[in-house]
Amino acid sequence: MLREHRTLLQWVIEDKFNNERPAWETSIANIMLTDDVIPFENMKLRLNGTHSSIAYLGYLAGYQTVSETMSDPSFSAFIRYLMDKEISPSVDVKGIDLEAYKDQLIARYQNIALQHRTWQIAMDGSQKLPQRFLQTIAFGLENDINISGLVLAVAAWMKYVSGRDENGEDIDIRDPLKATFNEIWRAHGDSTSDVVSAFLSLDSVFSAELASNSIFKAQLIDALNQLIEHGSKQSVQQFIQTV
Repeated sequence: MLREHRTLLQWVIEDKFNNERPAWETSIANIMLTDDVIPFENMKLRLNGTHSSIAYLGYLAGYQTVSETMSDPSFSAFIRYLMDKEISPSVDVKGIDLEAYKDQLIARYQNIALQHRTWQIAMDGSQKLPQRFLQTIAFGLENDINISGLVLAVAAWMKYVSGRDENGEDIDIRDPLKATFNEIWRAHGDSTSDVVSAFLSLDSVFSAELASNSIFKAQLIDALNQLIEHGSKQSVQQFIQTV
Protein backbone atom coordinates (compact mmCIF):
# COMPACT_ATOMS: atom_id res chain seq x y z
CA MET A 1 0.00 0.00 0.00
CA LEU A 2 1.32 3.42 -1.00
CA ARG A 3 0.50 6.42 1.10
CA GLU A 4 1.33 10.04 0.23
CA HIS A 5 2.47 12.49 2.92
CA ARG A 6 2.68 15.88 1.22
CA THR A 7 5.72 15.48 -1.00
CA LEU A 8 6.87 12.29 0.74
CA LEU A 9 5.94 8.73 -0.07
CA GLN A 10 5.54 6.02 2.52
CA TRP A 11 5.29 2.34 1.71
CA VAL A 12 3.48 -0.04 4.05
CA ILE A 13 4.16 -3.61 2.96
CA GLU A 14 2.80 -6.85 4.38
CA ASP A 15 5.67 -8.91 5.83
CA LYS A 16 4.86 -12.12 3.94
CA PHE A 17 7.26 -13.34 1.26
CA ASN A 18 7.47 -16.63 -0.62
CA ASN A 19 11.25 -16.48 -0.75
CA GLU A 20 13.95 -14.74 1.27
CA ARG A 21 12.72 -11.63 3.05
CA PRO A 22 14.32 -8.42 1.63
CA ALA A 23 15.69 -5.98 4.20
CA TRP A 24 14.00 -3.03 2.55
CA GLU A 25 13.42 -1.18 5.80
CA THR A 26 17.19 -0.82 6.27
CA SER A 27 17.92 0.33 2.72
CA ILE A 28 14.89 2.36 1.61
CA ALA A 29 13.55 5.46 3.33
CA ASN A 30 9.89 5.73 4.38
CA ILE A 31 9.11 2.03 4.29
CA MET A 32 7.37 -0.07 6.93
CA LEU A 33 6.88 -3.83 6.96
CA THR A 34 3.99 -5.16 9.01
CA ASP A 35 2.21 -8.44 9.66
CA ASP A 36 -1.14 -6.86 8.81
CA VAL A 37 -1.77 -4.00 6.37
CA ILE A 38 -5.54 -3.88 6.99
CA PRO A 39 -5.35 -1.34 9.87
CA PHE A 40 -3.25 0.94 7.64
CA GLU A 41 -5.73 0.60 4.78
CA ASN A 42 -8.64 1.32 7.12
CA MET A 43 -6.88 4.39 8.49
CA LYS A 44 -6.25 5.79 5.01
CA LEU A 45 -9.75 5.07 3.70
CA ARG A 46 -11.58 6.34 6.77
CA LEU A 47 -9.57 9.54 6.96
CA ASN A 48 -10.22 9.94 3.23
CA GLY A 49 -13.81 10.43 4.32
CA THR A 50 -12.74 14.00 5.03
CA HIS A 51 -11.68 14.40 1.39
CA SER A 52 -15.14 13.30 0.25
CA SER A 53 -16.77 15.52 2.88
CA ILE A 54 -14.92 18.49 1.38
CA ALA A 55 -16.03 17.41 -2.09
CA TYR A 56 -19.78 17.20 -1.44
CA LEU A 57 -20.23 19.94 1.14
CA GLY A 58 -17.68 22.18 -0.56
CA TYR A 59 -19.20 21.81 -4.02
CA LEU A 60 -22.69 22.55 -2.71
CA ALA A 61 -21.30 25.64 -0.96
CA GLY A 62 -19.93 26.87 -4.29
CA TYR A 63 -16.27 26.03 -3.77
CA GLN A 64 -14.43 24.72 -6.82
CA THR A 65 -11.35 23.22 -5.17
CA VAL A 66 -10.34 21.52 -1.95
CA SER A 67 -8.00 24.35 -0.94
CA GLU A 68 -10.69 26.95 -1.59
CA THR A 69 -13.08 25.00 0.63
CA MET A 70 -10.47 24.72 3.36
CA SER A 71 -9.83 28.47 3.26
CA ASP A 72 -13.26 28.82 4.86
CA PRO A 73 -12.61 28.68 8.63
CA SER A 74 -15.86 26.84 9.32
CA PHE A 75 -15.01 24.11 6.82
CA SER A 76 -11.43 23.70 8.06
CA ALA A 77 -12.73 23.43 11.64
CA PHE A 78 -15.38 20.93 10.53
CA ILE A 79 -12.82 18.71 8.78
CA ARG A 80 -10.50 18.73 11.78
CA TYR A 81 -13.46 17.92 14.01
CA LEU A 82 -14.34 14.93 11.82
CA MET A 83 -10.77 13.66 11.99
CA ASP A 84 -10.39 14.07 15.75
CA LYS A 85 -13.82 13.23 17.14
CA GLU A 86 -15.62 10.97 14.70
CA ILE A 87 -12.94 9.13 12.68
CA SER A 88 -9.91 8.74 14.99
CA PRO A 89 -11.76 6.56 17.55
CA SER A 90 -12.20 3.93 14.83
CA VAL A 91 -8.51 3.98 13.86
CA ASP A 92 -5.98 1.83 15.72
CA VAL A 93 -2.61 1.60 13.97
CA LYS A 94 0.58 0.83 15.84
CA GLY A 95 3.72 2.60 14.67
CA ILE A 96 1.93 5.62 13.20
CA ASP A 97 1.82 9.09 14.73
CA LEU A 98 -1.85 9.67 14.01
CA GLU A 99 -1.80 13.33 15.03
CA ALA A 100 1.09 14.06 12.66
CA TYR A 101 -0.65 12.11 9.90
CA LYS A 102 -3.79 14.22 10.32
CA ASP A 103 -1.75 17.42 10.39
CA GLN A 104 -0.17 16.44 7.08
CA LEU A 105 -3.57 15.73 5.55
CA ILE A 106 -4.86 19.13 6.62
CA ALA A 107 -1.76 20.82 5.18
CA ARG A 108 -2.26 18.95 1.92
CA TYR A 109 -5.92 19.98 1.74
CA GLN A 110 -4.95 23.60 2.32
CA ASN A 111 -2.18 23.62 -0.29
CA ILE A 112 -3.29 26.04 -3.01
CA ALA A 113 -0.76 24.54 -5.42
CA LEU A 114 -2.83 21.33 -5.46
CA GLN A 115 -5.86 22.30 -7.52
CA HIS A 116 -7.96 19.27 -6.59
CA ARG A 117 -11.46 19.98 -7.87
CA THR A 118 -14.37 19.16 -5.61
CA TRP A 119 -16.33 17.94 -8.64
CA GLN A 120 -13.63 15.39 -9.51
CA ILE A 121 -13.35 14.04 -5.97
CA ALA A 122 -17.15 13.72 -5.85
CA MET A 123 -17.14 11.21 -8.73
CA ASP A 124 -18.25 7.61 -8.12
CA GLY A 125 -19.46 8.31 -4.62
CA SER A 126 -21.60 5.18 -4.50
CA GLN A 127 -18.41 3.14 -4.79
CA LYS A 128 -16.55 5.11 -2.12
CA LEU A 129 -19.14 5.65 0.61
CA PRO A 130 -18.86 2.25 2.32
CA GLN A 131 -15.12 2.57 2.97
CA ARG A 132 -14.93 6.33 3.47
CA PHE A 133 -18.06 6.93 5.54
CA LEU A 134 -20.25 3.98 6.36
CA GLN A 135 -17.74 1.74 8.14
CA THR A 136 -16.84 4.61 10.44
CA ILE A 137 -20.50 5.45 11.03
CA ALA A 138 -21.25 1.81 11.89
CA PHE A 139 -18.35 1.81 14.35
CA GLY A 140 -19.64 5.01 15.93
CA LEU A 141 -23.16 3.65 16.33
CA GLU A 142 -21.82 0.47 17.91
CA ASN A 143 -19.56 2.38 20.33
CA ASP A 144 -21.76 5.35 21.25
CA ILE A 145 -19.59 7.86 19.35
CA ASN A 146 -21.13 10.95 17.81
CA ILE A 147 -21.39 10.52 14.02
CA SER A 148 -23.52 13.56 13.17
CA GLY A 149 -20.76 15.25 11.14
CA LEU A 150 -20.28 12.19 8.97
CA VAL A 151 -24.03 11.93 8.59
CA LEU A 152 -24.10 15.53 7.35
CA ALA A 153 -21.50 14.57 4.73
CA VAL A 154 -23.56 11.55 3.62
CA ALA A 155 -26.64 13.78 3.36
CA ALA A 156 -24.56 16.18 1.25
CA TRP A 157 -23.77 13.27 -1.08
CA MET A 158 -27.50 12.53 -1.38
CA LYS A 159 -28.20 16.19 -2.16
CA TYR A 160 -25.29 16.36 -4.61
CA VAL A 161 -26.48 13.35 -6.64
CA SER A 162 -29.90 14.95 -7.03
CA GLY A 163 -28.16 16.64 -9.96
CA ARG A 164 -29.10 20.17 -8.89
CA ASP A 165 -26.96 22.52 -6.84
CA GLU A 166 -28.21 25.09 -4.35
CA ASN A 167 -28.79 27.61 -7.14
CA GLY A 168 -30.85 25.19 -9.18
CA GLU A 169 -28.03 24.65 -11.68
CA ASP A 170 -27.31 21.20 -13.12
CA ILE A 171 -24.53 19.10 -11.61
CA ASP A 172 -22.62 16.81 -13.95
CA ILE A 173 -22.97 13.61 -11.92
CA ARG A 174 -20.46 10.88 -12.72
CA ASP A 175 -21.54 7.67 -10.99
CA PRO A 176 -22.60 4.19 -12.15
CA LEU A 177 -25.87 4.65 -10.20
CA LYS A 178 -26.68 8.04 -11.73
CA ALA A 179 -29.93 6.81 -13.32
CA THR A 180 -31.03 5.31 -10.01
CA PHE A 181 -30.35 8.57 -8.20
CA ASN A 182 -32.33 10.50 -10.81
CA GLU A 183 -35.29 8.17 -10.32
CA ILE A 184 -35.15 8.44 -6.51
CA TRP A 185 -35.26 12.22 -6.61
CA ARG A 186 -37.88 12.27 -9.39
CA ALA A 187 -40.19 9.92 -7.50
CA HIS A 188 -39.61 11.08 -3.92
CA GLY A 189 -38.20 14.61 -4.11
CA ASP A 190 -41.17 16.10 -2.25
CA SER A 191 -40.35 14.09 0.89
CA THR A 192 -36.88 13.95 2.43
CA SER A 193 -37.98 10.97 4.51
CA ASP A 194 -38.90 9.04 1.36
CA VAL A 195 -35.68 10.12 -0.37
CA VAL A 196 -33.59 8.82 2.53
CA SER A 197 -35.57 5.57 2.66
CA ALA A 198 -35.02 5.02 -1.05
CA PHE A 199 -31.29 5.64 -0.75
CA LEU A 200 -31.01 3.31 2.23
CA SER A 201 -32.64 0.57 0.17
CA LEU A 202 -29.60 0.57 -2.15
CA ASP A 203 -27.92 -2.59 -0.85
CA SER A 204 -24.90 -2.03 -3.08
CA VAL A 205 -24.15 1.02 -0.92
CA PHE A 206 -25.74 0.52 2.51
CA SER A 207 -25.57 -2.65 4.56
CA ALA A 208 -28.89 -4.05 5.79
CA GLU A 209 -27.82 -3.42 9.38
CA LEU A 210 -27.00 0.23 8.79
CA ALA A 211 -30.05 0.81 6.60
CA SER A 212 -32.33 -0.49 9.35
CA ASN A 213 -30.74 1.62 12.10
CA SER A 214 -33.41 4.10 13.19
CA ILE A 215 -30.90 6.52 14.75
CA PHE A 216 -28.88 6.72 11.54
CA LYS A 217 -32.00 7.19 9.42
CA ALA A 218 -33.41 9.91 11.64
CA GLN A 219 -30.11 11.80 11.63
CA LEU A 220 -29.91 11.53 7.84
CA ILE A 221 -33.39 12.96 7.41
CA ASP A 222 -32.59 15.85 9.75
CA ALA A 223 -29.27 16.54 7.99
CA LEU A 224 -30.82 16.46 4.52
CA ASN A 225 -33.58 18.82 5.66
CA GLN A 226 -30.92 21.13 7.09
CA LEU A 227 -29.01 21.20 3.80
CA ILE A 228 -32.14 21.79 1.73
CA GLU A 229 -33.44 24.55 3.98
CA HIS A 230 -30.21 26.36 4.86
CA GLY A 231 -27.58 25.27 2.34
CA SER A 232 -24.20 23.69 2.85
CA LYS A 233 -22.22 26.71 4.03
CA GLN A 234 -24.69 27.70 6.74
CA SER A 235 -25.17 24.07 7.78
CA VAL A 236 -21.44 23.62 8.34
CA GLN A 237 -21.23 26.94 10.19
CA GLN A 238 -24.11 25.98 12.49
CA PHE A 239 -22.69 22.53 13.05
CA ILE A 240 -19.24 23.69 14.12
CA GLN A 241 -20.77 26.28 16.47
CA THR A 242 -22.66 23.58 18.36
CA VAL A 243 -20.01 20.86 18.86
